[in-house]
Amino acid sequence: MRNQWIIPYGGSFLLIVLGAIALFYWRKGPLGGHQPDTGRKIERFTPFERSAHWANAIAFVVLGVSGIVMAFGKYFLLPVIGSTLFGWLTYALKTAHNFAGPLFAVSLVVVIVTFVKDNIPNAADIKWVLKGGGLMSEHEIPSHRFNGAEKMLFWIGVFLIGLIVVGSGPVLDKVLPGWRTPATRCRSR
Repeated sequence: MRNQWIIPYGGSFLLIVLGAIALFYWRKGPLGGHQPDTGRKIERFTPFERSAHWANAIAFVVLGVSGIVMAFGKYFLLPVIGSTLFGWLTYALKTAHNFAGPLFAVSLVVVIVTFVKDNIPNAADIKWVLKGGGLMSEHEIPSHRFNGAEKMLFWIGVFLIGLIVVGSGPVLDKVLPGWRTPATRCRSR
């Protein structure tokens, strides 16, 4: 599965995403405020919300970078830095990956519980989505704390996480028969 599906299609997907980001940046340029800075500050997120989000974001980046190096590093890093340095780097990133995984899982639950109340869709979100948030025009569509696209991504993510958790057991039973330890197996009658 890794060599026939994940490596070729995953690598192609990463290149497509990088190309899409470059194309978007080329067409829209840097996104920033359109109004001059007034110096007035509004707290959008509490310190707890920022801490939960940053813990989750840092763990995500560590998992992403270490995963890319472990999966694709022998194709683009090994020829450049050599086997000794690549071996050391891969070992260090594998260790970081193993520590970041549980942090990501716990912080993800904290982030979901923290932000679920602000991600309940309303009528303004439909207007925002239909107008694309004003992305293709010069007029930004107002939104509440989170815009319609952020709310859609939040609920799609929650749904996918639930699907992965529920579906991982039966999938692993098919792919890796006997993966469960004797203590976790259920007896069928």
